[in-house]
Amino acid sequence: MRCFLAFELPNPLINLIKTLQSSLRTKYRDLRWVESENLHLTLHFLGEINRNTMDGIVKECRPLAMQHQPCRVRAAQLGVFGRWKAPAVLWLSLQGDVEPIKQLHYQTAEIIKRMGLKPEGRPFSPHITLARIPAGIREGLDLIKVKDYPVDDRQQFLFSVFTLYTSELRPQGPVYNPYSRFKLISRT
Repeated sequence: MRCFLAFELPNPLINLIKTLQSSLRTKYRDLRWVESENLHLTLHFLGEINRNTMDGIVKECRPLAMQHQPCRVRAAQLGVFGRWKAPAVLWLSLQGDVEPIKQLHYQTAEIIKRMGLKPEGRPFSPHITLARIPAGIREGLDLIKVKDYPVDDRQQFLFSVFTLYTSELRPQGPVYNPYSRFKLISRT
């Protein structure tokens, strides 16, 4: 099954992103906007793995989650993968207590390695994908104005659950289903 590990987003953050997407969609209609039910913060894309590997990841992630407390973050600025004048992905960065998210990324990478999988090699930067830009419109699409787009950064959001998802690719878009959830334990 095609799988990934990701943080679920709290509903207030999903609502903020929906408002942001709605505002941007009027200017950038040709982007493939991520549906609200598919919004998440990816820790690792795992690719096609079998159920035994999935169960092994679950077994090792359960005690790991209990070692972490929920963390509070705020929406920050927009960014892109690729060049601003030929972007591939539009994303929202986070600020605040992001170090625990980074630490969890590195710890789950060790679990993935023990399962015989290879984690992605690029540096990890916590972000939420808002839209993908189809290859046919990338060149010449200048999103530089989005760089300074106002994002409401006043509200804090609690990140408390990460999930092993399965991903089913369908013609109308991917469908993500939770296979196992891992709740971070508050010690307060």
